[in-house]
Amino acid sequence: MDYWHLTRKCLLLAAFLTAEGESFSAENKPLDFDRDVRPILEKHCYECHNEKKHKGDLNLVAFDTLEKVHSAQETWQTILERVQAFEMPPEGKNELSFDSQGKLVRWLKTLPKPENTISSTPVLVESQVSDAVPR
Repeated sequence: MDYWHLTRKCLLLAAFLTAEGESFSAENKPLDFDRDVRPILEKHCYECHNEKKHKGDLNLVAFDTLEKVHSAQETWQTILERVQAFEMPPEGKNELSFDSQGKLVRWLKTLPKPENTISSTPVLVESQVSDAVPR
C-alpha cells in the first residue's frame, strides 16, 4: 500500500471516529421538554391531538409544562409504546424523521413510569427456575 492510500485511510478513520464521538456526546446530552421535545410534538402530533381535534381522546397541547407531563404517567407510557412501535404518527401523517423519532423515544424513556406498568424484564417463578437448572 502506498503512502497516499494509507494517509487517506487514516484521515477517513479519524473523521469517522470524530463524528461518532460527537453523536455519542449528543445522545448523552439531557433533552429539554421545551427546547427539544415540544417542537417535535407541535410539528408531528398537535394536528390530530389538540383542543378541538383530540383523536384517541388525547389533547397533547394541554401538556404545556413538564409538571403536567409528569402528572399523566400512564398517558405518556402509552405514547412511548406507540411512538417506539412506529404507530404514531400514523403512516402518511407528518411522519417523524429517524432523528426526531429517536430523540422523542429517548426523552419518553426518561419519564417516570406509572405504578402499574409491567416490567419488560421476564420474571421466573421458582418452578421455572428449577426446571431450567440441570440436575
